Amino acid sequence: MRRVIAVVFVIAAAAAGYFGYDRFQKWHNQQLEQARQEEQQQVRAKLDELENEVAALREDLAEQKGGPAAEAKLKEVYGDATLPVPGQDVSCEELDKQVRAFFAYLAQKGYGQGQAGAEDLYSAFLESLDSLAAHPPAVTAELKDLATLTQNVTHFYKGMGKERINLARRVLRDEPETLEPAMSTLFQWLMAADRCPGQDARPSLKASYEYAGFFLSTLGGRSYLIRRDSTVQALTQYYSVLVLDRANDAVLNRHGIDIRPQIQATARDIAGQRGLRYRPQYLAELDRLQAKYEANPGGQPETASTP
Repeated sequence: MRRVIAVVFVIAAAAAGYFGYDRFQKWHNQQLEQARQEEQQQVRAKLDELENEVAALREDLAEQKGGPAAEAKLKEVYGDATLPVPGQDVSCEELDKQVRAFFAYLAQKGYGQGQAGAEDLYSAFLESLDSLAAHPPAVTAELKDLATLTQNVTHFYKGMGKERINLARRVLRDEPETLEPAMSTLFQWLMAADRCPGQDARPSLKASYEYAGFFLSTLGGRSYLIRRDSTVQALTQYYSVLVLDRANDAVLNRHGIDIRPQIQATARDIAGQRGLRYRPQYLAELDRLQAKYEANPGGQPETASTP
């Protein structure tokens, strides 16, 4: 009898110990889970704090880019010429003055080989445009063979030459304050061929369209932009969209490029570039284009039947 009682006692003690351990283990796991969740919350709060600090630093950088130093730089570049602003039309005479002021500034800063003057740099610029317009990249047949893809990837090197490519890289790298006004000027200058017939010849809208398609829809064009600064990427996409819009209006979109996803992607990229001087103007223009093409289910006018 005593032996049976002892066995029952041992079994009861073992059961109590098991259930006690089980309850302790559950409590311990709950404590660990609570501690893990609290730690995750602390990490999230710290990440949010760091993201806010990064955003504040970006805003500070944007203000510095548009501050007194930037204004002084632009005054140095354009002198008494009207400061180029995206979307603001200027006369043919003022546009020519802006372009020549920019190349005069580059010459003054010693860009180019030897004692290159403003006219030398301007002439080299015109020659490069003529060469690129005469030999555009492949837009729709890029992937037909490896040779065509390779030609697209190396297109600017072959079309402009090593010296001029290096000069363009230097300007893009060393003149961030002048980038936006310069691109605005050069875009308006390119698009003003018809309304400014007495000035130097420039590539046609057809030629500009080929390069817009190259940047927006080919591997070669995208690979070129990926190697550039994010600001250069965003602005190149922006002006390519504007060229594509003009090509649509002129029924020159022979490759049938749908502008709608390009507008949306460019708007996202521009919105993420807080250091842009004219960011509100870019976004307003993209909003206008978005509304324009939302009213057109096809996304573009009927394309031209011939190149």
